[in-house]
Amino acid sequence: MGLEAGLYSKLSGSTAITGIVGTRIFPGHVPQGQSYPAMRFMVSSQEKVHNLANHGPNNIATIQIDCYTSGSYIDVVTLSEKVQALLNTSSTTFGTVLVENSHVTGVLDEPPFQPEDGSDVWIYGRSIDVALHFHAT
Repeated sequence: MGLEAGLYSKLSGSTAITGIVGTRIFPGHVPQGQSYPAMRFMVSSQEKVHNLANHGPNNIATIQIDCYTSGSYIDVVTLSEKVQALLNTSSTTFGTVLVENSHVTGVLDEPPFQPEDGSDVWIYGRSIDVALHFHAT
């Protein structure tokens, strides 16, 4: 299992998150026509760390997770706080990926936008950047 599949496993395995978004957790982009709330995630960068002693994590990655809700800014704040609580952790697994440390490095609100269906219900977004130190399997 790769990092992306492990991250999906971690997010979709959280009842705190799926209680809000259901199964609407997507790699890369939220497909057009999806209802909200929804999430997308992507690996922004990944670096293989080489050392002779093989101590510590073998990889460092930066992950971006975007949360989206409709109709309420407070709802996107609540969803993002649940994601942050899940990913601010140490010594855990994301699927079969062994994670030594995972922590949120930044949070950024996105400007609200209207969906393409012409409704007057605005979509609110918040991006979360996460630094992930993990062992390659």
